[in-house]
Amino acid sequence: MSNEKEKNNDFQFEIVNENEMQFANRGRKSNISDEQLELFDNQIKKSTNKFFIVGSMIMPKDITEKKAQSNYRASVSATLRLIAKKLDYKVNIRWTTNNCPAVKFTKK
Repeated sequence: MSNEKEKNNDFQFEIVNENEMQFANRGRKSNISDEQLELFDNQIKKSTNKFFIVGSMIMPKDITEKKAQSNYRASVSATLRLIAKKLDYKVNIRWTTNNCPAVKFTKK
């Protein structure tokens, strides 16, 4: 696998051929439809610089484990950040006590 190796104190580097590597997806990837973007855009225009609750993204009651709850929040937050990016807004995300995202979009 290695053709050349260089070693410098704490770091070790190895040059490999690209066809010998496997790639893994990194982070959470979100998909958002044009209809969803339009719905969010309309709501943002109605409530600019105000928090609004996104009831359709409330955490399901059957998610009870802490790790699963954290993953759900991260996934929803990634989707909301993608919406903000596509619509050219900054987003502030907070979670209510009943695990529902409240968001505020502001112009960049």
